[in-house]
Amino acid sequence: MKASDYYGLDMYSDKGYYIGEVQEVMLDLDDGEIAGLVFERRGESNKMVPYGSVMAIGDIIVVKSGRIEKREETEESSGMEEV
Repeated sequence: MKASDYYGLDMYSDKGYYIGEVQEVMLDLDDGEIAGLVFERRGESNKMVPYGSVMAIGDIIVVKSGRIEKREETEESSGMEEV
């Protein structure tokens, strides 16, 4: 799957709760892997789900509950880059 394939996919928790829509894919340039998926919900700041929490990808993305982080770091300070 290409990183661009993630954009616009809806994310749900493993308990069936809607989380949001993927807006950005964060890469860990040191490891050359996807670090997380950034999403937004109406009226809230962007948040990130670590890629290790992704359980399934298809027409939607299913992630483990309780693994959402606020996106506060910049790309320069985190070693990650937005794609």
